[in-house]
This record gives sequence, structure tokens and C-alpha cells, in this order.
Amino acid sequence: MNEVSVTITAGEGCEEHNHGLEYRSKLEHTHDTGKDTVIELVPYEKSYKEQINELMKPYIKERNEYTLKRKAAAWDRYNSGQIKTKPRNRDYPLIGNDYYTQHLHDQMRNPKTNKMEQIKMFRSLIIGLGDKSDRENGKITREQALHIFNEFLVKFKEDFPYFHILGATVHLDESGFYHMHLDFKPIYERAEDMEYIQKHGGGLRCGTGLDETLVRMGYKPEQSIINERDKVPILFNAMRNKMYKSMETIMNESNLYLMYGATSIKEPLKDASVNMPLSQWQDTKDKTLEMQHNMNIAKDFLK
Repeated sequence: MNEVSVTITAGEGCEEHNHGLEYRSKLEHTHDTGKDTVIELVPYEKSYKEQINELMKPYIKERNEYTLKRKAAAWDRYNSGQIKTKPRNRDYPLIGNDYYTQHLHDQMRNPKTNKMEQIKMFRSLIIGLGDKSDRENGKITREQALHIFNEFLVKFKEDFPYFHILGATVHLDESGFYHMHLDFKPIYERAEDMEYIQKHGGGLRCGTGLDETLVRMGYKPEQSIINERDKVPILFNAMRNKMYKSMETIMNESNLYLMYGATSIKEPLKDASVNMPLSQWQDTKDKTLEMQHNMNIAKDFLK
């Protein structure tokens, strides 16, 4: 019975690191970088900037058309004598189509820290299968890993239809564990019409926040499957839990059994004592691993 761990973590995301062959060939931890070792599971034919601008273009067009309509109505009122001041262009600004550049450095205040933080242009996940020894010992093969990642992407699109995938890359030019970098742009449509939006702060008839997008897709805050320290349910856990369940199903079809991204190795330097003592946290982790292992044995027996 092959048990393989799965890790799903949020990353900062770097387009060049994920896709740039020349850039990657100069990294210390890569080797034999090329099209055969940097596998694009989603065709990378346009930059993230081009893709995001295309995604936002319909909403920008809608906003500009509404602005021009308001401006034309103002001129009608002026020409009919209802108002005395000519409409000014600066009162009816149009939005350019380069959304990426315009919003690349947007910031918002973090209510917890009261500090300004940069708003992410896109979101990134790192999906890992097994560890370095699993790969070296053939516990999971290249073919299995690529198959699982491809099937995972199919399920990801079904489970998160408002997440627009920008890139999905498997880095085989690294000697560590099999992993995929998944970058996506959350976009949901707002229910309000442009008139309402204009009266309440303006903007586009869409939103790009991760949590709000998850809510619009029907997700609710959950406890983490793998991290018992989380006392407050959050939406990110709901997203990640769904991914773990999908991975478990996909792996079972390949005669692999999922072990959540936990370890029985003691980690004294890990910041695991925020909500409970480290010893208690580690004991819970060990029991979780044992329980998952026993479940896998039962599944294997019932096959």
C-alpha cells in the first residue's frame, strides 16, 4: 500500500520563477531546465498581465459605456437649460484597459495590524506530492504525479468556477518533491447594477477578493483538516479542505493513499504553540497521522 503525503500551501507567486526557462536555468536548485522539465499543464501563451487585462476588459468596457451615457445625459440637461454648467471631462473619467498596471501596487489597510498591505494581483498555490525520498525511491512516479496534477486541475475548475487559472506548472528541473505551482485570478460578478455601484463608491461590476469570491461560490468558513491549532474557522480552510478531498479521490484511482501534509517528526522550532502547547499539538498531529493510516488500511482491505 502506497501512502503519499499531500501539501497545499499558499505562496507569493512569481510568474518568471514559474515559467521563465532562462530565469530558472540560473537558479542554484535547478538542473536540466527545459520544456521537458518545466511542464506547462495549462498552455502559457500569454503573460499574466495580458490574461488579467483580457479578463477585466468586459467590466471596464461596461463601466466606460455607463460613464459616457451619464455624460451624454448631462449634456442633454445642459442643452435643455436644466443645468447652467457645461459637463467637464474630468467629472466623467474613463478607465484605461491596462488594469494590471493600474492596480499592480494597490494597497489596503489590514484591520488586524492596522498597517497598509499590498493587494495581491493574483493568487498562488503550491500543490506537493510526497517528498524527495518518495520521488527517488519510485513510491510515486513522474507519470503518476503528472496524471494526478492534471486530474486535480479538472476538479479545481469544477469546484472553483470563479477562479481563472493563469498558469499551472510542474517543475521537474528540481530534485525535491513533485509539485505544481498554480496561479489564478479570483473574479466574481456583483449583483448590483452600474447605477447603484456609481452611487456607492464607483468601481467595476465585479470583485477580485479571495474570500468574497469563495462566498459567492457557496463556501463557508471551516476548520482546517490538517491544522488542529485553528480555533477560528476561515474561508481559506474551506478551499483547501475541498482540494484535499479531491486529491484523495484522484489518488485512490491511481492506487495511492493520501496522507495529509503532516509529519510525525518533532519540530521544536515550529511556531505551533500559539493556541496550544507544542507537546499537545504534536501529540494531536501524531494521532491524526495514525488515524489516517488506519483509514487507508481499511480502504485497501475493502478493495
